[in-house]
Amino acid sequence: MLWLLRYRPMRRHLKSKSSQNGEASTGDAGAARSISRVVEILVLLGATDQPIDTMTIARRCAIPKSSAYRLLNVLAARGFVERLAPGGGWVIGSRVRELGAAAPTIDDGVRLLATFHGSAWRAQPAELAREARLGTVRVQTTLAALRAAGLVVEDDDGRYRLGPRLATLAAGRELLDDIRLALRPHLVNLRDRTGETANLLVRSGSDALYIDQVESRHALRHAGSIGRLVSLHDTAAGAALTHPGGAAPQVVSNAVQPGVTAIACAIQTTIEHELTISVTGPTARLQGAAIQRTSTAVVQAAANAGRSLELRHHTT
Repeated sequence: MLWLLRYRPMRRHLKSKSSQNGEASTGDAGAARSISRVVEILVLLGATDQPIDTMTIARRCAIPKSSAYRLLNVLAARGFVERLAPGGGWVIGSRVRELGAAAPTIDDGVRLLATFHGSAWRAQPAELAREARLGTVRVQTTLAALRAAGLVVEDDDGRYRLGPRLATLAAGRELLDDIRLALRPHLVNLRDRTGETANLLVRSGSDALYIDQVESRHALRHAGSIGRLVSLHDTAAGAALTHPGGAAPQVVSNAVQPGVTAIACAIQTTIEHELTISVTGPTARLQGAAIQRTSTAVVQAAANAGRSLELRHHTT
């Protein structure tokens, strides 16, 4: 009996503690559920620019209407969501956009640049924010990035205008188009001479970019590479662009893709772009004597292409 008397209070104590733990667990579960619902609402609104009404939000997020209404009002009070009109739909708030302002995106930069109405048009950041429908903090950080890249210029009065770098970029694109058109006949001739796909690549940082290609007439051929980047390391084009002197042919197999051999040679020219011309084809056809014949053709094509570019450069 004495043992029972001593034991009973202990049982009551354990029961009370268990009850408290249960209440805490219930509270934690409720908080987690509310957080989950808030995230669902923000993800839904952030995925579209169109306003969404409360009923639709509740249905698509599987939230009771009363809970959705309460959470939306809490979020609205803190600027995370906005209601376009009394009884109208909800959209993502400026606070959410400003939270991500420290990392401007490419889309932000494009949207801002698109708001400029010509090279002479100038605007304050607040006006650009309205035009681009971006938060002011995000606009400020994006403008700073664009200014650092020379794409926009800030005048003394705080207004922004398009920078000279845009004209330079456009001119660079036009130059590449001129190069591609000027060297196309050399690619066609190289393809016809070797029977394999002929390519033109330009150095782009630590990569080489395919800017033109004339495909082989063989059913089994290397094709579809225009616009593709390949590394300067372990590729024939990369070796040609980084090889001292650049006049020797570079032969690499299984780098562009398995079963493909590439033979490349740099184009010697004084223009600003570093270029290489190459032939790519199945390794089964590019072996032994075929490697030597193709290498000779690639070296000659690179030399002819260089002379064409120099002549074109000095006559324009």
